[in-house]
Amino acid sequence: AVARQEHDPASMLWLTRRLLKLRAAHPALTLGPLTILAATEALLVFTRDHGGQQLVCAFNMGESPLAWSPPAGNWHILDRVGDAALGHLPPLSGFIAERTA
Repeated sequence: AVARQEHDPASMLWLTRRLLKLRAAHPALTLGPLTILAATEALLVFTRDHGGQQLVCAFNMGESPLAWSPPAGNWHILDRVGDAALGHLPPLSGFIAERTA
């Protein structure tokens, strides 16, 4: 229920709100091509490109940690779930990162 999640920053409600704001702020998340970089039982990684912005979205949906790094370049994490970081995806975690100059 919303009333129970409203004051819990770790709740699904807060995560959903964060990701909706992120999507609204970054047109590349809704427009332009989606390119799958990795798709396994546990790992899903794709890029979204639009208007000069490139984002990489990496998710570990498994129960074991995974090592995965984005393509070469400078990347800045815009948001994350769990303790995900560039190069390391703990179980049930993920991140959305933007390529910088």
